[in-house]
Amino acid sequence: MFSRFDYIYSEPESVGIMSEESKKFGAQYDANVYSSYRKDTPIELIEKIIAFLKEKVPEPLETAVDVGCGNGQSTVILAPYFKRVHGSDVSEAQIEQAKAARSLSNVTYAASEAEKLPFDDGSVQLLTAATALHWFDLDTFLPEARRVLCVNGVMGVYGYLNMKPLLDDPARATEVNELFIEYNKALEPHHVMSRVSLLQNRYKDVKFPFEEVN
Repeated sequence: MFSRFDYIYSEPESVGIMSEESKKFGAQYDANVYSSYRKDTPIELIEKIIAFLKEKVPEPLETAVDVGCGNGQSTVILAPYFKRVHGSDVSEAQIEQAKAARSLSNVTYAASEAEKLPFDDGSVQLLTAATALHWFDLDTFLPEARRVLCVNGVMGVYGYLNMKPLLDDPARATEVNELFIEYNKALEPHHVMSRVSLLQNRYKDVKFPFEEVN
């Protein structure tokens, strides 16, 4: 089971280097396995982001960019709302998986670093990052995101966390809690915990250079 959350940021009118951990992720991860087990983005979340965006920028919506797009699950869901949607990821394998499994006429994919977005200044209405932000070099990525967003453009970042079931039986609840502790300990050697903790804290520790909208 998973819980999801979203932080939506709007670029006010007044207003690349990919981390080594991200490169390692892209080189070692099996894109096919990832595609099989990664949860899809809830349409309700995207509808909420789009509704907010439409309050900020005039329609029709032109361009959305999904950074750290992986296999494209979080990219194609944007396609009905935009003239153009671009998914980028540091992993060539993930991009090939996205092209093979999630191609649409208005969706393109390319391997590129989050910290070096190949878009003109102010050319993007929506920039998203789905369970990916914590892998970026934030000191470089956040100014880059601000650069490509148009006036009143929106950055929506979100992710999912493991969620413990609520059980009425205290004994069973204790057993389940112990299983979760064991599970998380098993994963620790494979995680860069300083980065994963950003996600676990729901990105509250990230200093976004945007107006926050909950």
